[in-house]
Amino acid sequence: MEFTRISLHPSLNEWIACYWMMYSDDTVPVVEKIIPDGFTEIIFNYREVYQAKIGDGWRLQSPNLLAGQLPVSSASVRFCSL
Repeated sequence: MEFTRISLHPSLNEWIACYWMMYSDDTVPVVEKIIPDGFTEIIFNYREVYQAKIGDGWRLQSPNLLAGQLPVSSASVRFCSL
């Protein structure tokens, strides 16, 4: 899995903490523990969407969401806390 954090233009520092991208070629879903970090993120998946493990099965999530989860392949904007 590749993770890249991208710096932004200084004029956006008041509103956006960073941009980030994550990429993985792994096609097998894995359970990943998500630890809340207090940031709001708008996530845009441009490949496979999240799958949430619910009980004994997997359920597809929305391809674009407002959350704090880490996707398999996505681009995101992390907003500064106010």
